[in-house]
Amino acid sequence: MSNLYNRAAGAVKETVGNITGNERMKEEGERLTDNARGSNKLAEEHREAEQKKNEVKDDPSLNKAGGAMRQAGGNIKEQTGKALGNESMEASGKNMAAEGKGGQIRQDERMNK
Repeated sequence: MSNLYNRAAGAVKETVGNITGNERMKEEGERLTDNARGSNKLAEEHREAEQKKNEVKDDPSLNKAGGAMRQAGGNIKEQTGKALGNESMEASGKNMAAEGKGGQIRQDERMNK
């Protein structure tokens, strides 16, 4: 509501400034109008970004790819742990790989519904 008010007030001040020849009032009106337009544009860009973020979040193919990447990373971590004799790293890698595989299975189930 504030942007609408500022836009209207800016238009009135700009018009009155034009009619009366008051440059200061005209410029103030232009500034108010421009600020309101900028705020509206910023809000619209924010809404569009949120919408795109939700589209990506809900895209099963992207989520499945993320699961595959997590699984691959877990396998690498597990093998590195084995090679170094680090049981903690090996176990962590196994868990990570299992989480990635589980994510892929859930995405397959969602896509087949």
